[in-house]
This record gives sequence, structure tokens and C-alpha cells, in this order.
Amino acid sequence: MVNDSQYEEIGAEFIDGQRKYFSTKTDHAREFIRSRLPDLSGKAVLDVGCGHGSDILTYEKLGAREVYGIDISSFMIEEAKKVVKSPDNLFVGSMDSIPLGDRSIDVIVGRFSLHYLSELDKAYEEFARILNDDGSLIAVAHHPLKSFVQTGSRDYTNKDNVEMQLYDNKVTIRFPHHTLKEFFSDAFFGLFYLDYLDEESSIDPEYPNEQNLPGYLAFKAIKR
Repeated sequence: MVNDSQYEEIGAEFIDGQRKYFSTKTDHAREFIRSRLPDLSGKAVLDVGCGHGSDILTYEKLGAREVYGIDISSFMIEEAKKVVKSPDNLFVGSMDSIPLGDRSIDVIVGRFSLHYLSELDKAYEEFARILNDDGSLIAVAHHPLKSFVQTGSRDYTNKDNVEMQLYDNKVTIRFPHHTLKEFFSDAFFGLFYLDYLDEESSIDPEYPNEQNLPGYLAFKAIKR
């Protein structure tokens, strides 16, 4: 994972910027996730890269039996603990080592978190371990084409970091570029069926988008 400490430094600005920005704009990534969620009644949900807990609140309201969250940032986890129903269900840690039992989760959700990982396959293996049979993975991640352009590289397979500004250019984040094949690797297809795939429209983007490139890649997968 690139720059594990970045949200310790920018967490407060990020939370403030996100709240203000989406107070007047539609959050298309959240809308995608909501549209693909199963009925959460009685189900256990894990939010990977849960940040300050805003999405966890949604899953709680939708009737999930238990909602867990994991994030690499201790600052974000402490902020999330202030607002969620079950603070003890939140963990500081990495997606490739999740402190939950085998087949203990029905739905895993990740909104703009997977692209921070250095290696996606390790996380996919861990997701498959903790998901129940036929469990769902619903994710929104930075689009590979967008990140490639942002690196300024002439080599699509490079591992250069992306640096971008969010929320009216007030917050800077960094993460590694990933190819489309990294998101949908042989390991991914060995563990999951791809159920649905979408890309962000260029309408009302969250960040500058002069070339009308899709800003995010969104998908739903089912455990094999």
C-alpha cells in the first residue's frame, strides 16, 4: 500500500472536504454501491477502507445484522468509532490480513479503497476466505485508464504513483497505478464470478476531467 500514513496527515481535511463537496453534488460511487447491494437484513457486512464510517451508517440503516470496518488509518478508524453503532467492529489494518473468521461475512464493500493496495490478489484471497458461499464483493476503484494518464507515463504497465487533488483541489491523495488486468486477474476469476461491471460517466465528475475519461471502475463479484 502506498504511503500508509497519508490519511493520518490529511484525514481531517479529507472528511471536511468530502462532506462539503457532496452536500451539493450527487455521489455516483455511493449510488452504484446502493444499486447493487442485496437485501442486507440479517447479513454481516465488511467495509474495506471504511474511512470515517459514513458508509457503515448506510449499511446499518439498511438492516445489516453486523457491520465491520477495516482501514489502514488509525485516525479514520477513531473518527468512525464516534458515529457507528458497534465501535468494537472496527479494526486498524490491511485488507490482506483481516481479523475475521472464515465464511463470516456475507457482503464486502469497498468504495475507493482497492486502488491503494500494492497487490490486489492478496486482498482477493482474503476476501474469498472470509466470505460465505455465494457472498458478494462490491467495489468502486479509480479507473486504470484515468490513473495511467495521470501518471504521465508512456508505459501502461508502470507502477508509478498517481497524485491527484480532490474537493475543489483542497486535498491531495496518492496511490499506485493499476492495470485493468490487475483488477480482473487470473486469481480474481479463480475466486469470483464477475456479476456486473460499470464505469463512471463524465457527467458531474468528482475531480477535474478535461478528457472525459471515466473516473472510476465499479463492479460486483460473487464468490465461487
